[in-house]
Amino acid sequence: MLLSLLACVPVEGEAPKGEELVTDLQVTLAEVPTVLWVRWTTAEPSRAVVQGTFGADVIVVEEREAVTDHEVLLAGFPARTDVAVEVLLEGAEPATAAITTGALPTWVPDLTYTADVPELAAGGFVLAGVISLDEGGVVALDHAGRPVWAHTRIAESEGSVYRARMSLDGNAILYAGGASAADTYGLFVRVPLDGSGVTTTPGLGTHTDFVELPSGGYAALGWELRDYDGRTIVGDTIVEVGLDGTSHVVWSAFDDFSPNLDHEHPHWYSADPDAEDWTHINGIAYDAAEDALYVTMTFNNSVARVDRGTGTLAWWLADAAGDFTRVGDGELVSQPHSVQRTPEGLLVFNRGNPADADTCSNATDIALDEALGTAEQLDVYTSERCLLIPFLGSAQRLPGGNTLVSWTSAGQMDEVTPDGELAWRVNTSAGFAFGFAEEVATLGDGAP
Repeated sequence: MLLSLLACVPVEGEAPKGEELVTDLQVTLAEVPTVLWVRWTTAEPSRAVVQGTFGADVIVVEEREAVTDHEVLLAGFPARTDVAVEVLLEGAEPATAAITTGALPTWVPDLTYTADVPELAAGGFVLAGVISLDEGGVVALDHAGRPVWAHTRIAESEGSVYRARMSLDGNAILYAGGASAADTYGLFVRVPLDGSGVTTTPGLGTHTDFVELPSGGYAALGWELRDYDGRTIVGDTIVEVGLDGTSHVVWSAFDDFSPNLDHEHPHWYSADPDAEDWTHINGIAYDAAEDALYVTMTFNNSVARVDRGTGTLAWWLADAAGDFTRVGDGELVSQPHSVQRTPEGLLVFNRGNPADADTCSNATDIALDEALGTAEQLDVYTSERCLLIPFLGSAQRLPGGNTLVSWTSAGQMDEVTPDGELAWRVNTSAGFAFGFAEEVATLGDGAP
């Protein structure tokens, strides 16, 4: 799952063979001590291939531009690991150096890795929040289930880190601390891969999940409270937050749905124990091709698509209601906690009903025919232990067709093939849980 370009090939556009030599090679640890900065100079502009080898694994980065003052970042090494670094330049002997990576924060849990069919794993790195009673934060895991990057949750961010994402430019890892109430501030945190220059953006009332937008800033979940004859009903919103902290509500569940006042809703809004948590939206996803936002309305057992530009509800999907007619008997959504747009329709992580001991949380593929207005269950993946997750849970379809599933509170992540075969699994030690998980192909591309 590491970026492995094991062969060094000549780089076009360089000076004739033998005229360029690497000088002043320096390899140092970044602020995140499992990340390396490799710096050197050449007499003439050139592009080199840089590789860091540890055991049987190698991380390789090819420079994008020909320069004389070189700076390359290598990320993806385990803690306290000896790394042999080589700068490979056509026409010159390799320039070499050795370094040992540092330690990661003490809160990073011990992990147990299982690879039933490792050759079927998609490859890459898995980003996840780590939830514990102590500090917690964000980790990146490699193909062997080893922590290779970590950042401790900053003190200003409230609550646990539920979601970590790679920035769209590939140079930083993003996470968010959720607000404790609609009138307090959540915090979006951008951590460059080397750990320096961390920046934060406040978001009024933002909580649980978020996405980075191509236009800059974030789309996140917010809260709206309304009074119904003395009853406080809590609904959820989609909020866009600019990098300057300004925000506006794109959509509110109250715009298109009405709470059922014939029964009492759960009291899960911690800021007011008397308030009734109606929609309890936990997951948000963005599809750039459609410029659409998808949210999982957990307590409404449904998924909604909102057109970002207009803030209007395009459609919503539920088993026995919504804008689609269910084909077949397979369950579509049951307290969903994550959603992803797929070519066939949707991939949803269904938490299921915690009150039903026979329920297993699962990742469900759903085929949508928007022209005909039909929805059909395709494939379902459940853990062989029938895990029933009381909070969160996520599923991600990977480019090669595998699916990454985070069983959050069970402290387990699985990668499975389209046939449901387990290719990769990691479990945390006792006392820890994972947040939502996201797999990425590489940790950065070597650019400063």
